[in-house]
Amino acid sequence: MPPAQAAAAREAVRIVAAEPALRARLRANAAGLRAGLARARLDPMGEATAHVVPLIVGDADGTMRVGAALRESGYLVGTIRPPTVPAGTSRLRLTASAAHTPDHIAGCVAALAAAIARG
Repeated sequence: MPPAQAAAAREAVRIVAAEPALRARLRANAAGLRAGLARARLDPMGEATAHVVPLIVGDADGTMRVGAALRESGYLVGTIRPPTVPAGTSRLRLTASAAHTPDHIAGCVAALAAAIARG
């Protein structure tokens, strides 16, 4: 492991130990993201407590259009398509962080729902 990477890992462990509120906020934000998606009738994949929230859109072109619309709205969301995933299962990779606010999450869900509705 390069020294810079080792130092970053060491600092991450220090922060986790020193600031447990960040983990609690991350979990709350991940739960808030999943709850917002559920209210928008969007069904995310993955573990209910995970901060990475995959959402299947289906076709690759539609996934890329939704990702571009989110980016234009100010939200950086990963787009994953074949050959990384099987055809027909292209998805968005939403990621909650402790730095997000409830307004960030609500805005992202609203932009996502609108982009999906537009197709």
